[in-house]
Amino acid sequence: MRTKRTWKVIVVISFLVSFTVLNQTQAKEYSRPDFVGMYVHSDNDLLTQGKYEQLVSQLKNNGINVIFVEAYHPESVGNGQLWIQRKGEWEGDPSLKPEFKNRYDMEMLLDVASEHDVLVFSTVICFRYTAVPTSEVQKTHLRQVVDYLTSNFQNLAGINLDYIRFGASWFDPAQPILADGNTDTITGFVESVKERIGDRFLSAAVIPASEMEYPSMRHKYGQDYKKMSEHLDYICPMVYHISFGHDAGWVSNVTEFVEAEVSESCRVVPIVQTYFDFKISEELKRPSPGPDISPRSYTSHYEGMSSSNTEFEKSFEVPSSAEHVQDREIDVDVSWDSETKASVNVSIVNPENKTVLCGNHTGTYYIPASEVIPGPWVIRLDIENMPDKLKIDIKGGSLGLPGYYETKNLVLSLMGKNVDGIAFFVFHATSSGEWSAIHEIFVGSTDAFWIGVTILCILTITAVVILMKKGWIREIYLRAKRTVMK
Repeated sequence: MRTKRTWKVIVVISFLVSFTVLNQTQAKEYSRPDFVGMYVHSDNDLLTQGKYEQLVSQLKNNGINVIFVEAYHPESVGNGQLWIQRKGEWEGDPSLKPEFKNRYDMEMLLDVASEHDVLVFSTVICFRYTAVPTSEVQKTHLRQVVDYLTSNFQNLAGINLDYIRFGASWFDPAQPILADGNTDTITGFVESVKERIGDRFLSAAVIPASEMEYPSMRHKYGQDYKKMSEHLDYICPMVYHISFGHDAGWVSNVTEFVEAEVSESCRVVPIVQTYFDFKISEELKRPSPGPDISPRSYTSHYEGMSSSNTEFEKSFEVPSSAEHVQDREIDVDVSWDSETKASVNVSIVNPENKTVLCGNHTGTYYIPASEVIPGPWVIRLDIENMPDKLKIDIKGGSLGLPGYYETKNLVLSLMGKNVDGIAFFVFHATSSGEWSAIHEIFVGSTDAFWIGVTILCILTITAVVILMKKGWIREIYLRAKRTVMK
């Protein structure tokens, strides 16, 4: 009797364990978005070397099912470069014909992607440099570029519009051409592109803004989420939290706000920053001689340069997630033109205002893992006899800070809100730690699901065999039969 009761307990516990595993993995599977994209630049090594199988396989094996591949870049009004190999004739205005750079074979990429069930969007960079949104010539040129792509590449899933805004860079407050409240220009252009691509998808990368930030962004850059979304299948806020100095909470807030603003037919796909492999490179160059050389002209974008051109500061942030990374040492390489009689004193200060390292030589300054603490760090250079060129490279450990933990926590926070999709920027600079997080989230959960199913099947078969050997199935059958006959 005791043996019989023991087997019953074992069977019940086995079923409970297997169902628990299965239910947990099903919850993970349910929360996964069906759109997982990755941006690939036109100068990616695998792309330019024609290693399309390797490129697509790496993406697919890490759960990526959509590729945004850079196809076009403007140079000036009505002039630009198509990075793809030429296929078919240019049917547009001859004076607006772009230069074909032949970096990669779009047709072969599409064929390989199709074999792996991966969709490909061609990224068209719209308005940069002098190519401004108010130029009818530029807009006509871009529409003809889109026509060329869609008419010659039948397997192309969609068009992705980048730099679809006034003010090419939102990091440059001195950008001369701003929307000044005009949102019709950008919306009208998006509508005109959607009308000519047929049943293909249309997506657009937009400047990220929370509810408080949105009025200012909309006024400056002319992007109206609601109006644009009426002509888009996917709207992609560029939630580059590290570049903007925000935490993961800001990413979620922006995503939720965009979802509330857009039309029901448009899906929101936030673009997560993964190019921050804790690698910073800065280079100072002496300006060419000229009549108007001011201290600020020594470099146009280094805020740490003083008016005397003898002091320079570069700050960098070590994220809180670094506490969980064992291999978190930081290498700081400082180099300058050795032919000049320059004297550069280097000091590295931690968030507690403690000078961790100092020296006056070129080469690498190592900050050991035991010394690396989260927070703002500063590199100070005290320079005499400014060299013609001075370079600073800051690199993190092999896991890549913020790497695994930062990416995993950020993506899971978005998945917890059931986002329509997630995209990552950018393929060639994604660190090993970030790839590990992406794989674990989008592939690992699927593996766990099927492991749960397998365990359940094995336990079910085992339970049936045990019941048959003990005669319990026959006993249950006879009892049921007697009950029915009564």
